[in-house]
Amino acid sequence: MSIPDAYACAAKLLLYAIPVLRWAHEETASSSIPNSQLRNTNKTGTNQEQNPPKQEIESLLNYFSSLVIMLSLEWKSLMSPSRDEVKTMPDALSVRTGQEKDIDTLVKFNIALAQDTERKQLSPPIVAQGVQTLFKNPQHGFYVVAEIEDEVVGSCMVTYEWSDWRCGLFWWIQSVYVKPEFRRRGIFRKLYESLKQMASQEQNVCGFRLYVEQSNHTGQYTYAGVGMKQSPYKFYEESFQD
Repeated sequence: MSIPDAYACAAKLLLYAIPVLRWAHEETASSSIPNSQLRNTNKTGTNQEQNPPKQEIESLLNYFSSLVIMLSLEWKSLMSPSRDEVKTMPDALSVRTGQEKDIDTLVKFNIALAQDTERKQLSPPIVAQGVQTLFKNPQHGFYVVAEIEDEVVGSCMVTYEWSDWRCGLFWWIQSVYVKPEFRRRGIFRKLYESLKQMASQEQNVCGFRLYVEQSNHTGQYTYAGVGMKQSPYKFYEESFQD
């Protein structure tokens, strides 16, 4: 990161910290007030110390949680290498629609993805069946893969959601994975741009959607970097499997 960018990032960190510093200052000031001034007299004549409202405490705790997340994100940005330091995208990189010959690779990618992002151990036979089923039922979606000299280095899956509000299809981008040694080279950006090109040739695609683990800050930065915006919706589910 360049020096001007570092200054801008530091300014953001200070901006996020100002409300907390203000609160700490007010708390320090209030603690210096004599206890006699902090007491109320109730109807029975007994003294009762004033306590901060529960809602105020909950709001403060929520703010602290958000602050920690924002500080983490900004610190990651501060410590990330500059664009000049990031490895450039290989000239031989190409993107194509997934084929059945890619099944073994896609299974390995999915298992690695679950372990990396959610610390989950997936069953290889079940994942293999899931990948094979999509190829047998293309009405449910498709895969795209990025490859360099016939080696698949990244992939993602697209499934469909019909929107009656828009009379069109959302393409859900899922199972995004890039091999570790090829990350930070713009592989996902190339996959995303290829998907946009494919979608532009369809008549009824109204947009892209995806979901990401709240703790996956790297993924969030990546998706924001290609132009996606955080949705106001929360994601709910009821799973019928473990």
